[in-house]
Amino acid sequence: MFDWPYDASSTLLIQGRGYWLAIIGLVISVVGFAITLIQLDRTKKATKAVADEIDKIQFAVSRYNAVAETSRAETSLDAARRHVRGSEWDLALQSLEAFSKALHTLRELRVREIEPHDANLQQAIVHINRLCERLDGAEAKGLPKNETPKTLSALRDHDMLITSVRVVLDRSNISE
Repeated sequence: MFDWPYDASSTLLIQGRGYWLAIIGLVISVVGFAITLIQLDRTKKATKAVADEIDKIQFAVSRYNAVAETSRAETSLDAARRHVRGSEWDLALQSLEAFSKALHTLRELRVREIEPHDANLQQAIVHINRLCERLDGAEAKGLPKNETPKTLSALRDHDMLITSVRVVLDRSNISE
């Protein structure tokens, strides 16, 4: 029963079936290879889409952190102004240090919308750090009376800078 492939009379039949089996195997291989290429392309597109979404999420988190740091800077600056007006130099120093840290963090976040303000942020950080050094060196006596209005004016300028950064961040949140 199973010896027909070895029978001399069925050689052409065996060769014909082998030929067609080879053709069918080739077609199956080509279709399988095409499916593999399609799946690779889909995987590549999915990977790119995931990478794009990760970038969007990281940008949103950075922008959220920038808004939080801006809020922290506004609060610290407001407290510093109150303390400078009231000649509470130790509290003013603490508030100014918190303001400096918030500005530094804000600058380090590298949010695209606030990059035009980088130079102004750097200048504000330098000014606040120098003011902190002067207050730290002056101990309890604080600033001379004639420098208090000038310091308050500089703090108002810093407030305008923080407000402009806040407006830029709010506009970018609204536009999305």
